[in-house]
Amino acid sequence: MLLVECGTCSLREATIVASVLSKNSVPLLHSAAAIIKIAEMDYSGANSIFLRTLLDKKYALPYQAVDAVVYHFIQYVNRGVFSMFSRTGVPTTHTHTRLTALCPGLPR
Repeated sequence: MLLVECGTCSLREATIVASVLSKNSVPLLHSAAAIIKIAEMDYSGANSIFLRTLLDKKYALPYQAVDAVVYHFIQYVNRGVFSMFSRTGVPTTHTHTRLTALCPGLPR
């Protein structure tokens, strides 16, 4: 977690650590805590890689973790910065459509 918090983690470093993370078992609550912490941070490529790796583990996450991830992406929808995610593969226009269907107050 310290690697992400310092803000100097390169995409290469994040990819290497995420690869190791994806191949090893991480306790559910530790993973949920990391997801919440990363979701509360500002966007960076490294944060996106770690978040995606933890979400790809497909754990049954507590509501707090799910809420944190949803709010993380909603703040970028509200800012109109959603197009930058298309290259990282995190959410796409299809996800934006689903988010606006789930949260009627979001701008279209």
